[in-house]
Amino acid sequence: MAIIVNSGYYQYDTITSSFFAWCYIFNQSGDVWSPGSVAFVTYSTASLSTYKVSMTGVMANLNIDAGQAIYAYATFPTDIPAGLYDIAFGHQSDVSETLTFWGGGPKKQIWWTGSDIETVRNDVYHADIHLMFHASNDIYVVTWFKNGSIVASTVTSPTIDVVDSSNSSIISSASMTAIGSTENQKYSEPTNRIDQGAKDSYIITASATIDGATRSYSRVITNNLTSLIG
Repeated sequence: MAIIVNSGYYQYDTITSSFFAWCYIFNQSGDVWSPGSVAFVTYSTASLSTYKVSMTGVMANLNIDAGQAIYAYATFPTDIPAGLYDIAFGHQSDVSETLTFWGGGPKKQIWWTGSDIETVRNDVYHADIHLMFHASNDIYVVTWFKNGSIVASTVTSPTIDVVDSSNSSIISSASMTAIGSTENQKYSEPTNRIDQGAKDSYIITASATIDGATRSYSRVITNNLTSLIG
């Protein structure tokens, strides 16, 4: 059994004797879980009340300026398939009602395994960006990493951008292509090349869609090298 938990603190004039709490469950497409439909549906403010997943609210009078410490819990719906979800919270007391999300920020992200809730860690993405000054082309090669491991077969829409230290564009959103099955991306530029005769710094930015989101990583280089390999 997987439990959703949230907590907060309210002054005496907000909550007196009764407390009701609920949560809303959003998928990564922005659709919201509808308990009545037993499905994710398009979010509509007018239908907000139909999206409530009821939570059991508990109050504890801490006697700090007559305030109330509260927490609430609910069982995660088992009809929801495994995946990454955002949980938003609301509450209502016998004094006032609010749809403002409460307790520790607007949303709580969780990973639902299909039977249990796991803590979501923040994945770290970065790219190794290499540049070689070839006789007829500037050749860019990019390798993407997730948590220190090469990203395999999930890199889509890879692009490269290059600007100089004055923010003048050299290359703009040029599409990169995969180098066979090596999990590296390549782009060759024959025309808009880095001027090796004029000393300057350049910012190379690699971007790609990985795990459903756009990732970007930049590297600063100078142009007084015949080959930049590390």
